[in-house]
Amino acid sequence: MTRPHWPTLNEKMESREASNVEDRIPSKCFRSVTSWRIYEWSRWRPFQIALPVLLLMFFVISTLIIFSAQCVLDKVLEYYLLCVGLFPLSRVMSFILKRRKIALVEQQKVELFRRIMTQRPGLNLTSWDSLAVDINEYLNQEQLWNTPWFFFNGASLQHIFRSFLYLPLKDGKFDNDAEIMLLLDATVAYENSVHNPEQSSEKSEQIFGGALGNGKLPRDSYRFKIAWFIALEKMQLVITGLAVACCYIFFNNGALFGAILPLAVSLKSFIDRGANMPLDATVKFMEAVDFFEPGEDGSIWDEIALKMNCEFKSQRKHMRDVFFDGENCRQMFRSKMSSIIADRKPRMPELISFAHELNVDCGWSDEDKSRP
Repeated sequence: MTRPHWPTLNEKMESREASNVEDRIPSKCFRSVTSWRIYEWSRWRPFQIALPVLLLMFFVISTLIIFSAQCVLDKVLEYYLLCVGLFPLSRVMSFILKRRKIALVEQQKVELFRRIMTQRPGLNLTSWDSLAVDINEYLNQEQLWNTPWFFFNGASLQHIFRSFLYLPLKDGKFDNDAEIMLLLDATVAYENSVHNPEQSSEKSEQIFGGALGNGKLPRDSYRFKIAWFIALEKMQLVITGLAVACCYIFFNNGALFGAILPLAVSLKSFIDRGANMPLDATVKFMEAVDFFEPGEDGSIWDEIALKMNCEFKSQRKHMRDVFFDGENCRQMFRSKMSSIIADRKPRMPELISFAHELNVDCGWSDEDKSRP
């Protein structure tokens, strides 16, 4: 008979902290991003001034439409155009508010780097959520922001940190900053938290050490990659076919380009699925290769491909298989390592040293930038 697992003191504290974070993080307090944005707008002084003016303009234009339009259809069309015209205005307001937030983050970069150096969130979004709560409260208490909900969640904080602080720092943007040594020390702490060899070996054993189960590679179900792509994008192909038929029947041939464009975008996204792999998925992919040490053994690459497909689908909603087979997995990994080392977009400088190590383990040259 197995003994029941009683939570340790640390587990109780972590559970309590997670509960406290959920009570104070906007992503848990608001029903959606839209409701959070509306709240932020409503506390923004320029919006409070502009809103009555916009409502008055809307009322005046609506009145003119009612008395000037000749028929009901014209009124409906003009109302529709008026409402559509509000969408670009909302996008402009969102852009201005976002730029204000980014400017404030850059002003408070020392405080943010200091907290990152202390908490070392790595890729753990729960840790980033906790950090976002701390930063939100700090900005509100110091009266630097007019709401306690500056960051929506930890993922948005991580994105802004990497895009507007970490990557510019790696490019030398803040070299003349008075606190440059603190920023560099915090950067090293962040990079070490993204991939910690001591912790990753235990984590990899838990993730990849189990049995393969009944999973199959796409290669086992489809003879060719094109058949796999058609199966993945069958709904897009049906929609594109209907759109092409409608354009051919009702419009001129020039409209066919607009109908085919979504399918071309899907095909481009399918081809670049490895190059566009996000940071957390890339780290997991690299840790899998580090754990299995496949070299040029095709059977081990098959195992990695199957494990990663299962892992991606379990962690991400609606995620589909990424790798067709082991050879496709090996080619995409080799291309990804070359891209990281060359610092190509999407940039991941925190993984360059790890990529060098894996290239050496696999017996590859860093100068080889071949693509699958």
